[in-house]
Amino acid sequence: MWPLPPHWQDPLAPGAPGSIIQSAAGLRARVLGQNTRAIVFLHGLGASLRYWGRAYDALAARARLIFVDLLGFGGSAKPTGTYDIACHVAALQATIAELRTTEAILVGHSTGGLIAMALGTERPRLVDRVIGFGVPIFPSAEAARQHIHRLGLMARLMADDVPLAKRMCRLMCDHRELARAVAPWLAPRLPAAVAADGVNHIWDSYSGTFRIVVHENRAREWGESLADRLSLVYGSEDRSCPPAAAQATLGETLSPEVIPGCDHHLPLRRAEVALRLIQRVVK
Repeated sequence: MWPLPPHWQDPLAPGAPGSIIQSAAGLRARVLGQNTRAIVFLHGLGASLRYWGRAYDALAARARLIFVDLLGFGGSAKPTGTYDIACHVAALQATIAELRTTEAILVGHSTGGLIAMALGTERPRLVDRVIGFGVPIFPSAEAARQHIHRLGLMARLMADDVPLAKRMCRLMCDHRELARAVAPWLAPRLPAAVAADGVNHIWDSYSGTFRIVVHENRAREWGESLADRLSLVYGSEDRSCPPAAAQATLGETLSPEVIPGCDHHLPLRRAEVALRLIQRVVK
């Protein structure tokens, strides 16, 4: 059992610092500071900007901080349609441009890290560096599918694109307030607000973004393109995205840093560790 993060604070609580904006691209973001240099935080699948809490606010002295709800999640717009890498990259690029940021450092957790790698590759003039925590990187689509099968029933249903998964998601969407109330009981190792935000999506956004891990995962290509602009960090106990799979995929391109005694939620549970790693990169 993993402990709750002891110092997590809700960044959307009344009186919390920063301003909440809704970009023309439909993304909700929490913004601190006015610097043109920015650190942009991207959450993983089924999460929201709440995931980061307020621990990372300490970085506001170095750069403007932008905590984003990915398209289709949290408080961002949830249009029906395709949610692929191109869709997420376009929404993020437009939002970063709207905020007049000229030098961005992207910090992504899990699937958000893959999206950060894609954006950093496709828009190198916009992105100065990418830092990924627990990024799902596998040697092949089949390897990803086989690993996901071992993570539980819902993950297996999603990996195989079984109709039952869509029906379960639809049931949750039809009773979203009840789902938000129940979610903290189903995920007691997460802060209640983070767990509740896990249901703020639609089938298109969840399933489409999930498919990125299996079908659009070009991590080797992105890693080679980013080269020394990419840092990857994993917890040694990460079952969702094992560091060994990332190392096997990237080969000599990059050696991920592995933090002993941490699981997939290193940025949430051990924010002080993640913060030091980010500070090491952000001079």
